[in-house]
Amino acid sequence: MVIGEVDVRPIRPDERRHWDALMDEHHYLGFRQFAGRGLRHVAE
Repeated sequence: MVIGEVDVRPIRPDERRHWDALMDEHHYLGFRQFAGRGLRHVAE
């Protein structure tokens, strides 16, 4: 498998609900909220 260039960026405000839902569904610990401040990123 060859992976080309990957861009990582902070999510936009309109992506937050979707990001939270994907993390809750796919992360092995699930996701409810950050304990303190947190950064949400997406890789494209």
